[in-house]
Amino acid sequence: MAYTHAKDYLIELASDPQTLGWLKDLIIKVISSNGEISEEELNASLTQLKNNTASTLEMPASSVASIHQDISLISLRHKSGVCALAKDQTIIFSKDITLLYGKNGSGKSSYFRVLNEIIGGNHKTDIKRNIYASSEDDIDIELKYKEGTSIHSLNWDGTTRAINPLSLSSVFDSSYTSTFLQRRSAETAIVFPYGLHLFAALTASMDKMKSRLQTEIDSINSILPAINLEAVSEDVKRVITQSTFRQTQKDYIQQRYFISEEQLTSIQDCQNRISIIHKTDYDDKIQINRTEHSLFSSLNEHISTCKQELASFIKEGNEIINLLKQSVEKKEKTKAQISILEEIGNTNSKDWQSFISSGRLFVERVSFDSDTCPYCRQKLSEKAHDIIEAYSLYLSDKSINETKELEGKKQNLISRINNFVTSFRITQQFKNLLVSSGDLYEKTISSLEHFSQLKQQIVNAIQEGNACNVPVYNGDITEKLTDIIERLNVQLETLENDKKEKENQLNELNGLLKPLLEIQSISTQKSLFEDWFSKKESIDGLLKCQRELSTRNISSLARIASQTLITDNLKTKFQEELNALGLQKLRVDLVDAGATRGQSFMQLSLANRNSVSDILSEGEQKGVALALFIAEKRMQLSNNPIILDDPVNSLDHIITAKLVERLSTLGNQIIIFSHNLLLQNSLSSLKGVHECASNEITSCKKATKHLLMYLVESRGRDEKGVITEFKQDSVKNNLAKAKRMLDMKPFDSHIALGALLRHTIELMIDEKVFNNQIPVKFHGRKNNISWDQLKLVRADPALIERLNGLFNRLSGGDLHSGIEQSNNPIDYEELKEIYDELNSI
Repeated sequence: MAYTHAKDYLIELASDPQTLGWLKDLIIKVISSNGEISEEELNASLTQLKNNTASTLEMPASSVASIHQDISLISLRHKSGVCALAKDQTIIFSKDITLLYGKNGSGKSSYFRVLNEIIGGNHKTDIKRNIYASSEDDIDIELKYKEGTSIHSLNWDGTTRAINPLSLSSVFDSSYTSTFLQRRSAETAIVFPYGLHLFAALTASMDKMKSRLQTEIDSINSILPAINLEAVSEDVKRVITQSTFRQTQKDYIQQRYFISEEQLTSIQDCQNRISIIHKTDYDDKIQINRTEHSLFSSLNEHISTCKQELASFIKEGNEIINLLKQSVEKKEKTKAQISILEEIGNTNSKDWQSFISSGRLFVERVSFDSDTCPYCRQKLSEKAHDIIEAYSLYLSDKSINETKELEGKKQNLISRINNFVTSFRITQQFKNLLVSSGDLYEKTISSLEHFSQLKQQIVNAIQEGNACNVPVYNGDITEKLTDIIERLNVQLETLENDKKEKENQLNELNGLLKPLLEIQSISTQKSLFEDWFSKKESIDGLLKCQRELSTRNISSLARIASQTLITDNLKTKFQEELNALGLQKLRVDLVDAGATRGQSFMQLSLANRNSVSDILSEGEQKGVALALFIAEKRMQLSNNPIILDDPVNSLDHIITAKLVERLSTLGNQIIIFSHNLLLQNSLSSLKGVHECASNEITSCKKATKHLLMYLVESRGRDEKGVITEFKQDSVKNNLAKAKRMLDMKPFDSHIALGALLRHTIELMIDEKVFNNQIPVKFHGRKNNISWDQLKLVRADPALIERLNGLFNRLSGGDLHSGIEQSNNPIDYEELKEIYDELNSI
């Protein structure tokens, strides 16, 4: 079965047993409102989604017509019940064209709304009861219609909508116009035929619902109770901080909503025991022990270092002094062997020693004969030879260098001894400890003074070149210090063991106390936890609702519908209808719309060939909507009724005339509701259309299309919608009306009949003199001049003079006075004469 409208696809989705109640009803609301869902309806759908309630709305009828024959409306009778409509008003419909003409507020729209609801038009409208009536009657409408050759009667009470097969009819109204077009730029717009905008409206509604759910979620999150988590387990903390939980975690918390007296007693007992244990501060004792241990150890280490270093200094100093003595002795011995050099004199100077060393180096390099003087190159005498030998011995002697080296070591040792620190800083705290240990403080001071004196004695002895035989230490306190240190070590070990035992006890007590405190914390915050879980469960429910608001299936359905419905054939017919309505400047293109959510995937693009700054005026937009509407009807190959509500609002006279001509060529039954006089005139002047009276509509034998026009009038606030036949404003019809007025007994319509006859003379000027030829500048149809009819225009002076005389008399004689007309009206006989003369003309 081929679908011809977006409604068909949405109805199929709504009819699926797998479709949830909220979505089914939301689809029905979108269809019934033509995509313009109210805030109240949207809120109701949101409540339905959250409560997961079943569908409550009646499924609208599909537009699929394959199982029905063509239908046509015969009559509509308002018996009672509709707000402000007069009772027992009947409309007989022409099988071709019916016009219901009336001013604003006449009740005309109430008849349209009745038909709109029975047929299931674009937008659902409420049919209100007559609140002004003395008694509130039930809505009672009788609609007769033909299906094929069968005649049916429908009694309608206002509670149902879109009744088969009447739902196969089509409605054009402001709702259709407001939804078919979406402007894209100054020169292009996207057209949504066949109600494809309903998909976007549905997804937009679902997105709004999702947004409102998120607002609700955020609101609940903002007022989640603040729960104290200090005493609870990490698992409970994660539940609250991460806002997610399993049922087992919730059960765990709920099981701790109540605490027993026994558990409270256990908490108190554990806390008392912990308090007692905390009173013994092992950390402070350990710290004190370690401080004392450090002080005594530092002193003991310093005493030992002093003993070792000073003993080492004495030993090293004595060794250097002995070596220096040996070196000096060796030096003096060598000097005796070369005593001949003393005759020379000044042999101890550095210059002399440098001179001798340079000469020796020269001789070794040039290999001089030992008997030759390297300076004068003369043969050496015997004494000179002895001097040379003495030089050689002197130069080979190392005692001088050894003495220098030892002297350097001596000075280095003295410097090291001077830099060595024998003093030791004793704080008041340490002094108190030493004093409390007997005579340890005095011995310590004595030992330190001894080390200081010994250091000076060693330096003096070395400087004087004497051996130092002073004992290093004569009052040893290291043994006592060692005893104290060992005692502190034992105490420290004991303290650390006691501390470990304390920690074990605390751990055991805390292990018992922690779950009890958790129960106490949860139980005292029971109401907060209950509130938290309640709110989180509400949020989870809202999140689940959000997940149900996925628009993926709707978008897929929109793609299928657009690819099926939007075709080149529709594009061609749409362009033809635009041209027929005088909108040739607009060009229709078939475009790929991509994968936009909820939108058509094939779209009709409307471009302006003239590239004006604004693609459509209000009137042009209405004209485009009408062109699209007619193109859709042609595509659907349906001859079922078309109902139009004020179709020419905002249209100029040119498009209005073209629309009327176009509607008259369609094979559908046309029913028009309008307050536009131009449309009425255009219908009345249509060629090939015969205006019938309601009592003639079934018996008229003319082979043209039949036009039936009604005037809808208001006769007070609680009696509107009074139906009378609306005859064309012509000489013939007015003279017929005048004849009826003359035949009334008694006759009391002097003024009214005079006014009618005077207006008839005005019409005679148009019909008899100008032969109904309207100047081009007024009718605007520049390509439709009736040349043959123009030749029949009558410029008859005698006729014009006769009409002028009658017009003046009907206007009050020569005075043309309305007062004279009222005070001295034309009598019956004269009116009858004027009527007869006009009738003869």
